[in-house]
Amino acid sequence: MSYWAAEDWEMNDLGRALQAARQASGLSQSRLAQRAHLNHSTISRIESGDRGATRDVLLQLSRAMALSPDARDRLLLAANFRPVDDLAVIADEPIIRRLVTWLRSPAVPAERKTQVRECIQMILTLLSENSRDHEYLLD
Repeated sequence: MSYWAAEDWEMNDLGRALQAARQASGLSQSRLAQRAHLNHSTISRIESGDRGATRDVLLQLSRAMALSPDARDRLLLAANFRPVDDLAVIADEPIIRRLVTWLRSPAVPAERKTQVRECIQMILTLLSENSRDHEYLLD
């Protein structure tokens, strides 16, 4: 099981996310600091929640831990930064991810993309009309 499973961390908890990534990488705080050219106290304070981190520092830490692109983007999301790959936001939704990838493809004709978007809008409209939980649906 990946250390990035949704039940194991909260998106706004940078300290826990960094600690989980570091531990999964098999690094101590000191070794990570050394690899990232940072002070040990910086890693300790980020993990404890005593300080935040800039996007650049998180990218530096991600490289030092040799994180996968998905893991790097989840670390960025934990600090409320935009991921390098926007698809990381929907990484746990493979069907949605495939749909977004398809819609972004320059090989797909614009007319076909429009048709698919219209179908999605019809589905959302039907869900909205038949749902008691309107707060979960998009306008």
